[in-house]
Amino acid sequence: MSENSKKIIKNSVVRDFFKLMKPYSKTVVFLFVFIVIIEAVKMIGPYILKLLIDGLYSFSTDKLNYFIFLIIFFFVSLVVVSVMDYFKDRKIFSMLIKAEYDIPVRCQKKLLELDLAYHQKEETGNKITKIERGILKFTDLLGTIFWELLPVLFQIIYTSIIFIIIDYRFFIILIIFSFILVYLNIKINKNIYPTRKSRYKNYEQASGKMVQSIVNINTVQSFSQQQKETEEYSSLKNNILVTEKKEWFYILKFANLREILVGLGSALFLFFGFFFSG
Repeated sequence: MSENSKKIIKNSVVRDFFKLMKPYSKTVVFLFVFIVIIEAVKMIGPYILKLLIDGLYSFSTDKLNYFIFLIIFFFVSLVVVSVMDYFKDRKIFSMLIKAEYDIPVRCQKKLLELDLAYHQKEETGNKITKIERGILKFTDLLGTIFWELLPVLFQIIYTSIIFIIIDYRFFIILIIFSFILVYLNIKINKNIYPTRKSRYKNYEQASGKMVQSIVNINTVQSFSQQQKETEEYSSLKNNILVTEKKEWFYILKFANLREILVGLGSALFLFFGFFFSG
Protein backbone atom coordinates (compact mmCIF):
# COMPACT_ATOMS: atom_id res chain seq x y z
CA MET A 1 0.00 0.00 0.00
CA SER A 2 1.39 3.42 -0.97
CA GLU A 3 1.98 6.23 1.53
CA ASN A 4 -0.78 8.31 -0.08
CA SER A 5 -3.25 5.47 0.36
CA LYS A 6 -2.27 5.11 4.02
CA LYS A 7 -2.74 8.83 4.60
CA ILE A 8 -6.17 8.74 2.92
CA ILE A 9 -7.23 5.81 5.12
CA LYS A 10 -5.96 7.53 8.29
CA ASN A 11 -7.73 10.78 7.37
CA SER A 12 -10.91 8.81 6.67
CA VAL A 13 -10.70 7.05 10.05
CA VAL A 14 -10.18 10.35 11.89
CA ARG A 15 -13.03 11.98 9.97
CA ASP A 16 -15.37 9.06 10.69
CA PHE A 17 -14.40 9.10 14.38
CA PHE A 18 -15.30 12.79 14.76
CA LYS A 19 -18.47 12.18 12.77
CA LEU A 20 -19.51 9.48 15.26
CA MET A 21 -18.67 11.82 18.15
CA LYS A 22 -20.75 14.70 16.79
CA PRO A 23 -23.97 13.80 18.71
CA TYR A 24 -21.95 13.90 21.95
CA SER A 25 -20.01 17.12 21.23
CA LYS A 26 -21.48 19.07 24.19
CA THR A 27 -20.64 16.25 26.59
CA VAL A 28 -17.11 15.99 25.14
CA VAL A 29 -16.47 19.72 25.62
CA PHE A 30 -17.86 19.59 29.17
CA LEU A 31 -15.68 16.58 30.07
CA PHE A 32 -12.58 18.19 28.56
CA VAL A 33 -13.00 21.36 30.67
CA PHE A 34 -13.99 19.35 33.76
CA ILE A 35 -10.89 17.13 33.51
CA VAL A 36 -8.68 20.23 33.21
CA ILE A 37 -10.17 21.50 36.50
CA ILE A 38 -10.04 18.10 38.26
CA GLU A 39 -6.37 17.52 37.45
CA ALA A 40 -5.54 21.04 38.70
CA VAL A 41 -7.41 20.40 41.97
CA LYS A 42 -5.57 17.07 42.35
CA MET A 43 -2.28 19.00 42.59
CA ILE A 44 -3.45 20.66 45.83
CA GLY A 45 -3.31 17.47 47.95
CA PRO A 46 0.36 16.60 47.27
CA TYR A 47 1.36 20.24 47.83
CA ILE A 48 -0.37 20.34 51.26
CA LEU A 49 1.26 17.00 52.10
CA LYS A 50 4.65 18.55 51.26
CA LEU A 51 3.93 21.50 53.60
CA LEU A 52 3.00 19.06 56.38
CA ILE A 53 6.18 17.00 55.95
CA ASP A 54 8.38 20.11 55.76
CA GLY A 55 6.69 21.51 58.87
CA LEU A 56 7.43 18.39 60.92
CA TYR A 57 11.14 19.26 60.95
CA SER A 58 10.41 22.51 62.80
CA PHE A 59 7.29 21.49 64.70
CA SER A 60 6.29 23.41 67.81
CA THR A 61 3.05 23.69 69.80
CA ASP A 62 2.46 27.28 68.63
CA LYS A 63 2.09 25.91 65.07
CA LEU A 64 -0.51 23.35 66.07
CA ASN A 65 -3.46 25.34 64.68
CA TYR A 66 -1.56 25.73 61.39
CA PHE A 67 -1.04 21.96 61.16
CA ILE A 68 -4.69 21.24 62.02
CA PHE A 69 -5.76 23.67 59.29
CA LEU A 70 -3.48 21.94 56.75
CA ILE A 71 -4.78 18.48 57.72
CA ILE A 72 -8.41 19.61 57.38
CA PHE A 73 -7.62 21.33 54.07
CA PHE A 74 -5.87 18.16 52.85
CA PHE A 75 -8.91 16.05 53.76
CA VAL A 76 -11.31 18.53 52.11
CA SER A 77 -9.21 18.51 48.90
CA LEU A 78 -9.43 14.69 48.78
CA VAL A 79 -13.22 14.81 49.29
CA VAL A 80 -13.62 17.46 46.58
CA VAL A 81 -11.55 15.40 44.12
CA SER A 82 -13.54 12.27 44.97
CA VAL A 83 -16.87 14.05 44.37
CA MET A 84 -15.62 15.59 41.11
CA ASP A 85 -14.36 12.18 39.93
CA TYR A 86 -17.78 10.71 40.73
CA PHE A 87 -19.59 13.26 38.55
CA LYS A 88 -16.98 12.89 35.80
CA ASP A 89 -17.41 9.09 35.78
CA ARG A 90 -21.22 9.44 35.70
CA LYS A 91 -20.92 11.75 32.68
CA ILE A 92 -18.54 9.37 30.89
CA PHE A 93 -20.72 6.32 31.59
CA SER A 94 -23.82 8.19 30.39
CA MET A 95 -22.05 9.06 27.13
CA LEU A 96 -20.79 5.49 26.59
CA ILE A 97 -24.20 3.94 27.35
CA LYS A 98 -25.88 6.39 24.96
CA ALA A 99 -23.30 5.55 22.26
CA GLU A 100 -23.84 1.80 22.75
CA TYR A 101 -27.57 2.35 22.18
CA ASP A 102 -27.46 5.05 19.51
CA ILE A 103 -24.77 3.79 17.13
CA PRO A 104 -26.26 0.27 16.54
CA VAL A 105 -29.63 1.90 15.72
CA ARG A 106 -27.92 4.23 13.22
CA CYS A 107 -26.03 1.28 11.70
CA GLN A 108 -29.20 -0.80 11.33
CA LYS A 109 -30.96 2.15 9.69
CA LYS A 110 -28.06 2.48 7.22
CA LEU A 111 -28.02 -1.26 6.44
CA LEU A 112 -31.77 -1.29 5.80
CA GLU A 113 -31.35 1.55 3.30
CA LEU A 114 -28.82 -0.45 1.22
CA ASP A 115 -30.18 -2.32 -1.78
CA LEU A 116 -30.73 -6.08 -1.92
CA ALA A 117 -27.77 -6.65 -4.27
CA TYR A 118 -25.34 -5.42 -1.58
CA HIS A 119 -26.72 -7.83 1.04
CA GLN A 120 -26.63 -10.73 -1.41
CA LYS A 121 -23.00 -9.98 -2.27
CA GLU A 122 -21.72 -9.40 1.28
CA GLU A 123 -21.59 -11.99 4.07
CA THR A 124 -24.17 -10.91 6.64
CA GLY A 125 -22.43 -12.58 9.59
CA ASN A 126 -19.13 -10.84 8.85
CA LYS A 127 -20.81 -7.44 8.53
CA ILE A 128 -22.74 -7.78 11.78
CA THR A 129 -19.61 -8.90 13.65
CA LYS A 130 -17.58 -6.05 12.14
CA ILE A 131 -20.23 -3.50 13.18
CA GLU A 132 -20.39 -4.86 16.74
CA ARG A 133 -16.60 -4.88 17.02
CA GLY A 134 -16.42 -1.35 15.62
CA ILE A 135 -18.93 -0.11 18.22
CA LEU A 136 -16.94 -1.81 20.98
CA LYS A 137 -13.70 -0.23 19.73
CA PHE A 138 -15.34 3.20 19.54
CA THR A 139 -16.69 3.06 23.11
CA ASP A 140 -13.35 1.66 24.38
CA LEU A 141 -11.53 4.52 22.68
CA LEU A 142 -13.87 7.11 24.21
CA GLY A 143 -13.36 5.57 27.64
CA THR A 144 -9.57 5.51 27.17
CA ILE A 145 -9.53 9.17 26.09
CA PHE A 146 -11.50 10.49 29.07
CA TRP A 147 -10.31 8.06 31.77
CA GLU A 148 -6.65 7.74 30.82
CA LEU A 149 -5.32 9.92 27.98
CA LEU A 150 -6.61 13.36 28.98
CA PRO A 151 -5.97 12.97 32.75
CA VAL A 152 -2.40 11.78 32.12
CA LEU A 153 -1.84 14.53 29.54
CA PHE A 154 -2.88 17.30 31.94
CA GLN A 155 -0.94 15.71 34.80
CA ILE A 156 2.18 15.90 32.62
CA ILE A 157 1.41 19.51 31.67
CA TYR A 158 0.88 20.63 35.29
CA THR A 159 3.91 18.68 36.50
CA SER A 160 6.04 20.20 33.73
CA ILE A 161 4.98 23.72 34.76
CA ILE A 162 5.88 22.99 38.39
CA PHE A 163 9.26 21.55 37.38
CA ILE A 164 10.01 24.60 35.21
CA ILE A 165 9.25 26.84 38.18
CA ILE A 166 11.31 24.74 40.64
CA ASP A 167 14.22 23.79 38.37
CA TYR A 168 14.19 23.50 34.57
CA ARG A 169 16.58 20.53 34.75
CA PHE A 170 13.82 18.36 36.24
CA PHE A 171 11.63 19.38 33.34
CA ILE A 172 14.32 18.26 30.86
CA ILE A 173 14.54 14.84 32.56
CA LEU A 174 10.74 14.51 32.45
CA ILE A 175 10.60 15.40 28.75
CA ILE A 176 13.40 12.96 27.83
CA PHE A 177 11.75 10.01 29.58
CA SER A 178 8.30 10.97 28.30
CA PHE A 179 9.56 10.95 24.71
CA ILE A 180 11.30 7.59 25.25
CA LEU A 181 8.11 6.02 26.64
CA VAL A 182 5.94 7.51 23.88
CA TYR A 183 8.38 6.27 21.20
CA LEU A 184 8.45 2.80 22.78
CA ASN A 185 4.63 2.58 22.87
CA ILE A 186 4.34 3.75 19.25
CA LYS A 187 6.96 1.20 18.15
CA ILE A 188 5.24 -1.64 20.03
CA ASN A 189 1.83 -0.82 18.53
CA LYS A 190 3.31 -0.41 15.04
CA ASN A 191 5.06 -3.79 15.22
CA ILE A 192 2.01 -5.57 16.64
CA TYR A 193 -0.52 -4.00 14.25
CA PRO A 194 -0.27 -6.70 11.49
CA THR A 195 -0.81 -9.46 14.07
CA ARG A 196 -3.72 -7.60 15.66
CA LYS A 197 -5.27 -6.94 12.25
CA SER A 198 -5.00 -10.64 11.39
CA ARG A 199 -6.66 -11.56 14.71
CA TYR A 200 -9.59 -9.21 14.13
CA LYS A 201 -10.02 -10.57 10.60
CA ASN A 202 -10.12 -14.12 11.97
CA TYR A 203 -12.67 -13.03 14.59
CA GLU A 204 -14.93 -11.69 11.85
CA GLN A 205 -14.51 -14.79 9.68
CA ALA A 206 -15.18 -17.14 12.62
CA SER A 207 -18.30 -15.24 13.70
CA GLY A 208 -19.50 -15.04 10.11
CA LYS A 209 -18.87 -18.76 9.70
CA MET A 210 -20.93 -19.63 12.77
CA VAL A 211 -23.82 -17.35 11.72
CA GLN A 212 -23.89 -18.72 8.17
CA SER A 213 -23.78 -22.31 9.45
CA ILE A 214 -26.83 -21.74 11.63
CA VAL A 215 -28.70 -19.64 9.05
CA ASN A 216 -28.13 -22.38 6.43
CA ILE A 217 -28.68 -25.25 8.86
CA ASN A 218 -31.12 -27.03 6.50
CA THR A 219 -28.53 -27.11 3.70
CA VAL A 220 -25.73 -28.16 6.08
CA GLN A 221 -27.72 -31.06 7.49
CA SER A 222 -29.18 -32.08 4.12
CA PHE A 223 -25.69 -32.53 2.65
CA SER A 224 -24.17 -33.87 5.92
CA GLN A 225 -21.68 -31.01 6.13
CA GLN A 226 -21.67 -30.74 9.95
CA GLN A 227 -18.14 -32.16 10.30
CA LYS A 228 -16.74 -29.93 7.58
CA GLU A 229 -18.36 -26.80 9.05
CA THR A 230 -17.03 -27.69 12.53
CA GLU A 231 -13.49 -28.27 11.23
CA GLU A 232 -13.46 -24.98 9.31
CA TYR A 233 -14.74 -23.07 12.33
CA SER A 234 -12.21 -24.82 14.59
CA SER A 235 -9.41 -23.90 12.19
CA LEU A 236 -10.39 -20.21 12.30
CA LYS A 237 -10.55 -20.25 16.11
CA ASN A 238 -7.15 -21.95 16.25
CA ASN A 239 -5.69 -19.16 14.09
CA ILE A 240 -7.10 -16.66 16.60
CA LEU A 241 -5.46 -18.59 19.44
CA VAL A 242 -2.06 -18.55 17.73
CA THR A 243 -2.14 -14.86 16.74
CA GLU A 244 -3.48 -13.74 20.13
CA LYS A 245 -0.71 -15.58 21.97
CA LYS A 246 1.86 -13.99 19.67
CA GLU A 247 0.36 -10.54 20.20
CA TRP A 248 0.10 -10.65 24.00
CA PHE A 249 3.47 -12.33 24.56
CA TYR A 250 5.08 -9.60 22.44
CA ILE A 251 3.36 -6.90 24.50
CA LEU A 252 4.36 -8.57 27.80
CA LYS A 253 7.97 -8.70 26.63
CA PHE A 254 8.06 -4.90 26.46
CA ALA A 255 5.93 -4.30 29.57
CA ASN A 256 8.92 -4.99 31.84
CA LEU A 257 11.06 -2.62 29.78
CA ARG A 258 8.50 0.15 30.35
CA GLU A 259 8.51 -0.53 34.10
CA ILE A 260 12.32 -0.42 34.17
CA LEU A 261 12.31 2.92 32.33
CA VAL A 262 9.76 4.38 34.76
CA GLY A 263 11.85 3.12 37.69
CA LEU A 264 15.02 4.57 36.16
CA GLY A 265 13.30 7.92 35.67
CA SER A 266 12.13 7.97 39.30
CA ALA A 267 15.63 7.07 40.51
CA LEU A 268 17.15 9.89 38.43
CA PHE A 269 14.65 12.37 39.85
CA LEU A 270 15.68 11.38 43.38
CA PHE A 271 19.41 11.42 42.56
CA PHE A 272 19.36 14.81 40.84
CA GLY A 273 17.03 16.12 43.56
CA PHE A 274 19.74 15.46 46.16
CA PHE A 275 22.48 16.58 43.77
CA PHE A 276 20.81 19.90 42.79
CA SER A 277 19.81 20.68 46.38
CA GLY A 278 23.40 20.17 47.46
